[in-house]
Amino acid sequence: MATTASSPIAERYAKALCHLNHARRTQRLGLILGSGVSDSLKIPKWEKLIKQLELQLEYNSGGAPASYRAEQLFQHYKKNRADQLGWQSGEKLDAAITAGWRDVIAGCLYTNFRGKNGKLNRSAYEIKIEQHPYLSRLGKLAQDAALVVTHNFDDALEVAIDLDKSVTAPTNRRFHSFWKPEPFLRRGMVNIYHPNGFIPLRRDLKGSENLILTEASFADHLANTNTEESHFLLRHLADKTCLIIGHSLSDGTLKNALRQHANQRPGHVNYYVHWNRHGESGLSEDQRNAIREANFETYNLVTIFANSLDIAEILQIISMSEGDLEGLLAHHSMVSRYVYYIVGAVSAGKSTTLRHLRDLATVEEWPRAMPTVMNRPSLGLKKSQEMIIDEKLEDAIWNKNSEIRDIKTGIVAVDRAPLDFIAFPARKNETLGVTARKRADAVLERLKLSGLRDLCPGQVIVVQADTEVLVERQLLRSGRAKPEEVADGSTERYLERQSKRLAEIYKRAIDIKSVIETDCCSIAISVKAAARIVHFGNYQPFDFAGRLRAIQKGK
Repeated sequence: MATTASSPIAERYAKALCHLNHARRTQRLGLILGSGVSDSLKIPKWEKLIKQLELQLEYNSGGAPASYRAEQLFQHYKKNRADQLGWQSGEKLDAAITAGWRDVIAGCLYTNFRGKNGKLNRSAYEIKIEQHPYLSRLGKLAQDAALVVTHNFDDALEVAIDLDKSVTAPTNRRFHSFWKPEPFLRRGMVNIYHPNGFIPLRRDLKGSENLILTEASFADHLANTNTEESHFLLRHLADKTCLIIGHSLSDGTLKNALRQHANQRPGHVNYYVHWNRHGESGLSEDQRNAIREANFETYNLVTIFANSLDIAEILQIISMSEGDLEGLLAHHSMVSRYVYYIVGAVSAGKSTTLRHLRDLATVEEWPRAMPTVMNRPSLGLKKSQEMIIDEKLEDAIWNKNSEIRDIKTGIVAVDRAPLDFIAFPARKNETLGVTARKRADAVLERLKLSGLRDLCPGQVIVVQADTEVLVERQLLRSGRAKPEEVADGSTERYLERQSKRLAEIYKRAIDIKSVIETDCCSIAISVKAAARIVHFGNYQPFDFAGRLRAIQKGK
């Protein structure tokens, strides 16, 4: 895609696409696919598949839920097949029935690719895949994904990968399709997990022994909550940023995993493509807002509204090089790097918040070891100690800024912002202006050469907590607060002063409600509030240079 091309999708979902692009480039992208992906191939969804099975087996299963109707169909087929074979009950009979049942499903699944002779037409299948609105691009992107989970029985993705002429790997080393959780993913191959089973059209691919289609198989699958199968998807959700395509969020196993993941990692989001024939315009603003909120509150999903052509563009943008995506967004006068500086008084919970946002690119408070002299309050330090702190702070701020600048596209969460040093005075009655005038040249030595123009812009998120809570947390941290200092109130006064100074420095961030509270709710609630600011709020970078000049002037 040319960087000058018009791209409404990029304009609407720039932040999400930058995050997904960064996840791909850092080998942390996951793909989760549903039946909607195969819809353009005219591979039947479950409801239609059940109807085709009814016609094939000449049995009416009624109007019950699909899985229960499938169970009836299986039992009907099982009895007839057992009668035909006339074998004694046992494992051999069970195997023959299972194999036959799988063949019946395969016949219905690929019914649109049968020739006049009744045989499956692989060529017609491949042509249809090449004509699919986005399957070829999905096949390309899958090659950069850490894991692909597809709840479909078909092998459309595998064929799309094989049809990609840019793939140079031998045919038996391009992908690894599996349906039972494996302890290790294969390196150098696309790992494609079919949790519901696998029935390839191609005869050179091995299918699964069983399929999750009937009431009994679904019940067993959902009941096994303490097995490797139930934990496999959850484990991979935990360390990847996943893009969900072709799902209506009706699959019970996926919903269960997403809900557990949302409860365990409230700051970690995944992305869900809500398909509509007309894209975003096919839904009213109220509908989009309701869907967006429901998906985020329940499953920690950020929703992208798109049609099939939009999905093709989304996949292409995610597959772009860092420079090309930066250029595309620059053409639309949009940023490609979203930086969030997390600030707060000591023990407010900023580092805890950052720890829960590690699906983003993160930058630590101290790129190198923190100086030991900073393990105590800033008041009453010797001049030599102040100089050591300022020197180390300057080095840390410079190196953090360089680390951020190296990331061209993505979302970055940073522990502390460059003006935090003003909140740590050397004397009790020292004003913000005095601290800024005395220390800015030393702490921002290399950045001040450009008037802070080289400082990476970013939005400030202020983490706040009640002073009494801060004192309690300091006591819990070994050596951070002495009982006698707590008893005489000096610790409380110090922390309260620090909180007030930070609130004054970053007043603009508080005014735009870029704030999370960590003392009146659980970690899960406060971290989710931070995720909401990052993923749903308008990006509003803080004017560090302007604020520093104002503080130095006493404003």
